[in-house]
Amino acid sequence: MSDIKKSQPSKRLVKLSKLLSLTLRHKAIDQGFKINSEGYINLYELLNSDIYKNYKLDEIVKVVKDNEKNRFKLSRNPSDESKTEENLLENSDEVNYWFIKANQGHSIQIENLELTPILNHSDFPTIIHGTYEDKWELIKTQGLNRMSRNHIHFSIGLPGDGEVISGMRTSCKVLIYINLKKAIEDKIPFYISSNKVVLCPGILNTGILTPEYFEKVVSKSGIELEF
Repeated sequence: MSDIKKSQPSKRLVKLSKLLSLTLRHKAIDQGFKINSEGYINLYELLNSDIYKNYKLDEIVKVVKDNEKNRFKLSRNPSDESKTEENLLENSDEVNYWFIKANQGHSIQIENLELTPILNHSDFPTIIHGTYEDKWELIKTQGLNRMSRNHIHFSIGLPGDGEVISGMRTSCKVLIYINLKKAIEDKIPFYISSNKVVLCPGILNTGILTPEYFEKVVSKSGIELEF
């Protein structure tokens, strides 16, 4: 069986991870894949496509298991708890029963992502959006914009905190803390994904979260910024 222990990914696996992100979040339909209402694509069809034909099953499994931000998920249909990714590698004939998806970050419309509504602000006392100094000038007047994605993304803490898996790039220089209590009181929907990224479609699904919902904004060096 292939070694699927965590290690520094090779350039080939980094390229595969980026390719999977492009397909599963943005280009599945354009690339000719069938994607179901939960965002899953059949693993057999993926591996036998022109785009992925040069990659092997164990490489896909390694990318999914080793991704530090848990961007991807493998699932068997029909469900069978005794069938794990390791079983899949041992018995590649099973591949047609397995499916892969991105946990969040989509620009294509996915009806039934595994998102849990956040109903109590105290469940997530810290919600942060990370950005950059050149973006901040526009954000402080117009608010956060989901851009081409379906949601604005937030982390539940700072990179490096114990529970923080994803939601913010470590290179971000401006940290926008959100007043989640006020947002929930104003009926703005927030969700938590399976890899602990907080997602918001914006006010009335406009894609915008205005600065009135900013609690504070600080630079990464700790200087508080006005807005």
